Amino acid sequence: MEHDKKTLGQLANEFFKPQDIQDDIREYTRELGKDLITVIHETVASGLKHDAYKNKDFYIVVIHDIEKLTQVPRNRVFHRLTCPTPTFTQSVWKYHRDSSSLEFLWSIPTKIRHYYLVHNFHTLDKDDIDQAKMCILFENGELDEWVKKENNEFATQGLRLIEKADA
Repeated sequence: MEHDKKTLGQLANEFFKPQDIQDDIREYTRELGKDLITVIHETVASGLKHDAYKNKDFYIVVIHDIEKLTQVPRNRVFHRLTCPTPTFTQSVWKYHRDSSSLEFLWSIPTKIRHYYLVHNFHTLDKDDIDQAKMCILFENGELDEWVKKENNEFATQGLRLIEKADA
């Protein structure tokens, strides 16, 4: 009888049908957008309490994930002092302490959605054009360059290669 027990993975496979990740994230964003905004504001409040952030602007980062086992979308929200390097399934806001305002900076979708937006730009609905423009900035490296300026990083601060002296 013991061998008749199902594992958690087997149970999950019975109850959850595989879905298109793109549809999952879009639906989840529509359904739980208000909850996400609440969590973002709670994260801002948490950041305002940090001594390291005193009198400084900071960033709110949302990583959009899909649980591997259950295929349930989830968001990880956190604050940080420096602007993060842009990556897939990430959204970023900047909190301006002086004006107590939150500025949306970017949202980069999944790799699949990114590819679709970049390669089908001229056929997109107007609702998708802004995200496609951000994907193009991400793809051509302009978003990375903007982040470096935002973080006061300069080209000379990168790794320096030491060349061998000719023998």
